[in-house]
Amino acid sequence: MSEAGKLRIGTRGSPLARAQTREVQERLMRAHPGLAEPGAIEIRVIRTSGDKVTDRALAEIGGKGLFTKEIEDALIAGQIDLAVHSMKDVATWLPPGLAIACHLPREDPRVPTLTSLWPGAAWMERETYDMFGVIFDGHPGLTRILMPDDWEGFPQRKDYPLGGVPVEYKGAEIPPPDERRVYR
Repeated sequence: MSEAGKLRIGTRGSPLARAQTREVQERLMRAHPGLAEPGAIEIRVIRTSGDKVTDRALAEIGGKGLFTKEIEDALIAGQIDLAVHSMKDVATWLPPGLAIACHLPREDPRVPTLTSLWPGAAWMERETYDMFGVIFDGHPGLTRILMPDDWEGFPQRKDYPLGGVPVEYKGAEIPPPDERRVYR
């Protein structure tokens, strides 16, 4: 918190970033009633390199981190207390001293089916459901086609416990994935 007792949230000015920041603000106010007081939370919109450069392709000016660098710099400098990012913009490696401390829950992954307009979409929608968990409302036969019917979770969302069994390979014992790394 700043010296004035305000919680300063840094974010981009895009409609998505502002909507996500409002969601974070509302959840913070519900969890901490003191933050519901007028002026307790200050939202600072920060223009990033990705917002400023509009005449060239993002790959030409640096690719990843273009929508986060200035916000991360403000966080490190103590100009803001927390940052709200869309995970699609966050680079794989964060600067030292920064961490992803929390995230918003996923929205309901439902979209209308396209099979009535294009019957060939049926197999693609089933595959997308199977791997990512996107539900196509009105699909005539949304079933698993790649994973076993009893598989819990969706592989590409990585929202399931890894589990597994130990494997012996050329005499070496390889533990299951959830025993090899720490997942939090």
